[in-house]
Amino acid sequence: AFHHLISKIAFHRLGLDVYHYTRPIHGLSHTFFGIKVLNPIWTKIERRYLGARVAGEKNVQGAMEVLREVVSKGGVVSITTGNWGKKTVEVPFLEGRLQLATGPAFRAKSWGAALLPTFTVQASDGSFDVLVGEPLNSNQDNVGAYCQEVVEKYANQLEKHFLTHPD
Repeated sequence: AFHHLISKIAFHRLGLDVYHYTRPIHGLSHTFFGIKVLNPIWTKIERRYLGARVAGEKNVQGAMEVLREVVSKGGVVSITTGNWGKKTVEVPFLEGRLQLATGPAFRAKSWGAALLPTFTVQASDGSFDVLVGEPLNSNQDNVGAYCQEVVEKYANQLEKHFLTHPD
């Protein structure tokens, strides 16, 4: 089950036009063949449930302006968690470390937007639940410290869901 798609379907059913920030590798494969042939199959399905896909591979600043405008009008922006980004931080996770990009935390702070983590879990009957976590924020003035604390809070929430639903 692809949780990214499940959460987009859930938000669509709630009547939300989610604008998803995407990368060329978004989809099924990171290979050249996958990006050109397989990933468009995935993104075609995904587009049914989105207000728009906003790609930043050629113009990140332009993409961020589009997303900032969506947020300023009370819209919803989706950014997949990962370690791809110019800046990342490592935080404790279970018995190891989790490295995540700080872009979503930075953008939420600079846009004055709520940053809400989502967790998609499969129920025993095979259906899915999309859970919205506690807002991620920090009182830190320093941007680096702010992002570090937000990622730590995300990792703490993720750890609880992971331990409850390891599958």
